[in-house]
Amino acid sequence: MTDMRRPTYDADTCEQIFHAALAAKDFKGVEAALTVVAPQDPHRAKLLFDTLRVGLAMAEERSRADMTRQGDR
Repeated sequence: MTDMRRPTYDADTCEQIFHAALAAKDFKGVEAALTVVAPQDPHRAKLLFDTLRVGLAMAEERSRADMTRQGDR
Protein backbone atom coordinates (compact mmCIF):
# COMPACT_ATOMS: atom_id res chain seq x y z
CA MET A 1 0.00 0.00 0.00
CA THR A 2 1.36 3.42 -0.97
CA ASP A 3 1.58 6.16 1.62
CA MET A 4 -0.51 8.96 0.09
CA ARG A 5 1.10 11.59 2.31
CA ARG A 6 4.55 11.06 0.87
CA PRO A 7 4.90 11.47 -2.91
CA THR A 8 7.36 9.26 -4.74
CA TYR A 9 9.67 10.64 -7.38
CA ASP A 10 11.23 8.62 -10.16
CA ALA A 11 14.83 9.10 -11.24
CA ASP A 12 13.86 11.36 -14.16
CA THR A 13 11.92 13.69 -11.86
CA CYS A 14 14.77 13.70 -9.35
CA GLU A 15 17.21 14.70 -12.09
CA GLN A 16 14.94 17.57 -13.13
CA ILE A 17 14.71 18.67 -9.49
CA PHE A 18 18.51 18.40 -9.17
CA HIS A 19 19.10 20.68 -12.17
CA ALA A 20 16.42 23.19 -11.14
CA ALA A 21 17.75 23.32 -7.58
CA LEU A 22 21.30 23.74 -8.84
CA ALA A 23 20.26 26.61 -11.13
CA ALA A 24 18.46 28.24 -8.20
CA LYS A 25 21.50 27.72 -5.94
CA ASP A 26 19.25 25.68 -3.64
CA PHE A 27 21.88 23.34 -2.27
CA LYS A 28 19.45 21.64 0.13
CA GLY A 29 17.31 20.81 -2.91
CA VAL A 30 20.34 19.41 -4.72
CA GLU A 31 21.14 17.26 -1.72
CA ALA A 32 17.54 16.07 -1.43
CA ALA A 33 17.36 15.11 -5.11
CA LEU A 34 20.59 13.12 -4.85
CA THR A 35 19.37 11.44 -1.66
CA VAL A 36 16.15 10.32 -3.33
CA VAL A 37 17.68 9.20 -6.64
CA ALA A 38 20.65 7.31 -5.17
CA PRO A 39 18.78 4.17 -4.03
CA GLN A 40 16.71 4.08 -7.24
CA ASP A 41 19.49 4.61 -9.75
CA PRO A 42 22.98 4.66 -8.20
CA HIS A 43 24.69 5.16 -11.57
CA ARG A 44 22.59 8.23 -12.38
CA ALA A 45 23.19 9.61 -8.88
CA LYS A 46 26.94 9.20 -9.42
CA LEU A 47 26.74 11.03 -12.76
CA LEU A 48 24.82 13.89 -11.15
CA PHE A 49 27.28 14.04 -8.27
CA ASP A 50 30.20 14.07 -10.71
CA THR A 51 28.49 16.88 -12.63
CA LEU A 52 28.27 18.84 -9.40
CA ARG A 53 31.95 18.21 -8.60
CA VAL A 54 33.05 19.37 -12.06
CA GLY A 55 30.93 22.50 -11.74
CA LEU A 56 32.43 23.28 -8.35
CA ALA A 57 35.96 22.73 -9.67
CA MET A 58 35.27 25.05 -12.59
CA ALA A 59 33.87 27.73 -10.27
CA GLU A 60 36.91 27.43 -8.01
CA GLU A 61 39.28 27.77 -10.96
CA ARG A 62 37.36 30.78 -12.26
CA SER A 63 37.51 32.36 -8.82
CA ARG A 64 41.27 31.82 -8.66
CA ALA A 65 41.70 33.33 -12.12
CA ASP A 66 39.62 36.36 -11.13
CA MET A 67 41.75 36.86 -7.99
CA THR A 68 44.93 36.63 -10.08
CA ARG A 69 43.61 39.22 -12.53
CA GLN A 70 42.67 41.54 -9.67
CA GLY A 71 46.16 41.16 -8.22
CA ASP A 72 47.68 42.15 -11.58
CA ARG A 73 46.03 45.57 -11.49
